[in-house]
Amino acid sequence: MLAVASETPPDHRQRACLECGAPFLAHKTQARHAEFCGDTCRRSHKNRRAMRGAALYDLFMTLRYQRGVAQKLHVWRQLCRLAADFRLEDHQQRAGRRSWRAAAEVLAERPYLNAIVVADKTWRRFN
Repeated sequence: MLAVASETPPDHRQRACLECGAPFLAHKTQARHAEFCGDTCRRSHKNRRAMRGAALYDLFMTLRYQRGVAQKLHVWRQLCRLAADFRLEDHQQRAGRRSWRAAAEVLAERPYLNAIVVADKTWRRFN
């Protein structure tokens, strides 16, 4: 990526880094997917998401597949609290920039998530 100059070259677009918020220039062909000003910010962002995601994954899988345990431990409340803690960290450490991707982007990459599965080939309902 190029550093931001006083004039933006015609084949580049100015973007803001998702991690540090600094402006940077991305080539037009990459501008749609350019999210970070450099490798350090990309790694930092992905590492934070991975660390946060591990706890969310474990709690969500309990909520989905061990409902009795989840209810007893108030897992939904804990998931909401984790999300609130993550948002507070974003405000304190990242000037309020959100650390999650837009739901529409995630769903666009995984169109199968919008499919409705009625039964498998043996006509058994999934549990």
